[in-house]
Amino acid sequence: MAGAEALAEVDAAVRSEKWGLQLPPGTSGQLLSELFLHQAAGQVELWAKVEFQPWFTQFAGAPDQDGDGFPELYGRIVPSAVTPQLVSAIQKDYAEPILSPSQVKAWANQLSSYWYPSFNTDLIPPGASWPDEQTEPDIKRELGASSFASPTFVLRGKPQGKATYNVFLVQTPGAEPQANAGPSKPALRLAKTRPTPAPGSLLDTVQRELAAQGGSWEKWNEKLAPAQQQLKKRLKALPPKVKALAGHDGFLFYRNDLEYATGGDLEKQRNSLSDEVFRRCRHVVTENQRVLDAAEALHSSDLEGFGELMYQSHRSLRDDYEVSCRELDLLVEIASSCEGVYGSRMTGGGFGGCTVTLVRSTAVESFRDKVVSSYKRETGLTPDVYVCSAAQGAAAWQESA
Repeated sequence: MAGAEALAEVDAAVRSEKWGLQLPPGTSGQLLSELFLHQAAGQVELWAKVEFQPWFTQFAGAPDQDGDGFPELYGRIVPSAVTPQLVSAIQKDYAEPILSPSQVKAWANQLSSYWYPSFNTDLIPPGASWPDEQTEPDIKRELGASSFASPTFVLRGKPQGKATYNVFLVQTPGAEPQANAGPSKPALRLAKTRPTPAPGSLLDTVQRELAAQGGSWEKWNEKLAPAQQQLKKRLKALPPKVKALAGHDGFLFYRNDLEYATGGDLEKQRNSLSDEVFRRCRHVVTENQRVLDAAEALHSSDLEGFGELMYQSHRSLRDDYEVSCRELDLLVEIASSCEGVYGSRMTGGGFGGCTVTLVRSTAVESFRDKVVSSYKRETGLTPDVYVCSAAQGAAAWQESA
């Protein structure tokens, strides 16, 4: 769209801000989550909502008004970046368009898919009103007597194991508002949000850090550039299997910034982290290594070793990341007692769903029978078992004439 480059520049500027701190290459302590157009004194201002990563402790005291675990603050985009083309693009592509029912549905599915890996989201079939009989009792207690008639779609997630809902009420242009299903109920009143506290002390801290590094961002970048170039050269000279280079004070510099999990050696930071945060980080670090080890095991046809890595992964998801549940643990436990099973673990977003198990082909039927009978005996429920075979993976395909 017109002005997309300017939006991308704003996003890149937010992500690249280091606040005068020496963060490892490829990391960002914050992200741009929302933009707001504001009319002030005849001029259009663009304000940004910036959310900070939970591990970025420098802003741990900032408000978390939406309760998603990411502290946030608001800042005004410099006027020179708020061009007429950018404002027009935002208004034309985001503020003014009216979506058709099919576009709303497509957007809902896209939103649910986008958030699923992080928050285990799914779309709930909407009924005449929400909450309904499927809604958790604690959610109903929190809502009190409030209800919402004819929701367009209902998005449920479990970011921390507890159900969280987004209920969307979309009014078709020109249509009469639909009546409430049932007696009139009081409207839900939400507490007013609080503005971000005056950032004066934070700005002073940033300026002091900046002054110590040359007095300007340009000088800071000039000072940092030689180290970045040297680091790139050293990483390039290392064998491909070497994924990181050790620096001073336990810091690790990764070849691929997507593999970055935490700055420095995790054990050396244990005393500065809460037990919960440490275990979450430990899962990420060890799971990354298990992926590499699993690839090596498959390459060498070591199915026993690969299966053990599956069990290790499940224990880490259960104990360190805490996204498993009784039913998933039971399925893995039953699988581990079956003849011909190499390994088993939960899969998907957690808190229910599925497990994946590697089974010798000659033992599939006995495995299926034991899993179904044992799980039903323990829970009263009959599980579905899907037998699959590994494929070759993605490849180019062209339809013949």
